[in-house]
Amino acid sequence: PQGAFLSFAFSPDGALVAAGDHSSLRLFRRQSGREVGPRRDLEGYVCSVDFSPDGERVLFSSARTDSVESSYFPTGALPELYEVAVTGGAPRMLFTNPAGEARWCPDGRQIVYREEKAYENEWRQRDVNAFARDIWIYDTASGRHRRVTENPGGDHAPVWDGDDSTLLMLSEIDGDSFNLRRLDLASGDSTPLTGHRV
Repeated sequence: PQGAFLSFAFSPDGALVAAGDHSSLRLFRRQSGREVGPRRDLEGYVCSVDFSPDGERVLFSSARTDSVESSYFPTGALPELYEVAVTGGAPRMLFTNPAGEARWCPDGRQIVYREEKAYENEWRQRDVNAFARDIWIYDTASGRHRRVTENPGGDHAPVWDGDDSTLLMLSEIDGDSFNLRRLDLASGDSTPLTGHRV
């Protein structure tokens, strides 16, 4: 339904909540629930949000009209990453690669994200094909992207595990169900933390 939130995140100090819906990015005070600052009406849905480590910016992925620099132009079906100041202003596109589920590294130097290769159900299981999603890391200083997973099944929901050396994620690397795994970024080795079978 219109107005239903698709994603949310707490600011580092816990005072604010950023929430994305089908057409806007909104900020609320956690204690009172009151909306703060200008509502950011956007051209497309907001499918993931995160605060920068300093709490001054909100990172979000949104399916908006693509930049002419994008190989996907002019589709708005695949989301790209943007950031906007908590105090307001125009959103700034970080890069044209389709990306979702993005999270800042605690030191602010990197952003982990899920590559969006095609428009399909993100929770489809046993998704073994060329469109299965992988996890990438974007270096904010150099502008370089680095793929950190590559398997025939899908990888989803990456989060930093305390620092910049490991990630937690859902993965179908075993070819069966989504399971929680810890990924060591230096070695590339992933360790299963759950072993669900469907």
